[in-house]
Amino acid sequence: MEWIFAGRNMKRLAIALVSLGMVALWIGLSLTQIYAAPSAGRRITSKSVGPVRLGMTVDAARKALKGFTLERASDGDGAALIAVVRGKKSPMTLYAGEDDAGKPIHEKAVIEFIEVTDRGYATKAGVHPGMSLKDAERIYGKVKEIQMSEIEAREYATFSREPVGLTFRVRAASGVAGLYPPEKAGNPSASRHASQYASDARIYSIGVSVGFQKSR
Repeated sequence: MEWIFAGRNMKRLAIALVSLGMVALWIGLSLTQIYAAPSAGRRITSKSVGPVRLGMTVDAARKALKGFTLERASDGDGAALIAVVRGKKSPMTLYAGEDDAGKPIHEKAVIEFIEVTDRGYATKAGVHPGMSLKDAERIYGKVKEIQMSEIEAREYATFSREPVGLTFRVRAASGVAGLYPPEKAGNPSASRHASQYASDARIYSIGVSVGFQKSR
């Protein structure tokens, strides 16, 4: 009789191992989707986004971005920006040190900053605009801080293992992404720094620029 019980136990063990294997496969496929690296044409690095590189002239970027058009744009600060457009969508915005948003694009201006909002672009590790902060933490480590800029109230997250040269602007559909403490008397800036975030907080954009200031 012992061999019958042993056989049953082995069968149960085999079923359990198969089940665990299926769960591991499902988890592996899920993580592959989260961490999928983009093609070279859609990769975000500390110096470039696809074919566009920091230090490149606007004219050179225009030639490199086949199928896209470059149009004058601006933001709440009135900065002279350049929208990269295909159809009705603008996956990224460039800043080339121009001062007047009312003037035509200066083709010889040098690109200093690139901001990507299209989820089709990602870092080598797979982090992309639209990704939840929870998923991003699996790759770049815990969120150390979320900081809200003083002028435009833009929010930026800093991860414990984030790549040098990248900035992560964040948003939440429910309101602000950071869970900020009440304003303190004599130290109003303390209310613009948070160590925790809303459950629906996501990466709104990824910025590429060495020396970019989050206080903008």
